[in-house]
Amino acid sequence: CRRICRQVALLRYFPIELWLLEFKASDDDTSASDKSIMLAQAMAEIPEKQRDAVRLVYLEGLTYEEAAVELEVSKQYAHQLTTRGLESLREVMGDVPQML
Repeated sequence: CRRICRQVALLRYFPIELWLLEFKASDDDTSASDKSIMLAQAMAEIPEKQRDAVRLVYLEGLTYEEAAVELEVSKQYAHQLTTRGLESLREVMGDVPQML
């Protein structure tokens, strides 16, 4: 529940996170497909460690602690990488999430 509650709370403020969750649960819908392509392109443009952290936490659903183990970093650094990754995605994608 803690993981889901955290994601629901974040969705109120961060459209990028919503896109990540939609990407994780996307079907063959055309708009979901377009979003998936845009998200994949944006993910490719952010630094690798940030991309890995975002992927582990938002797409694979790991906790920061679990992501830290996978990334071989501290829990705090995994959280920091995820936060920076989301910020980088916002910079790369600009206002695209709000427009769709």
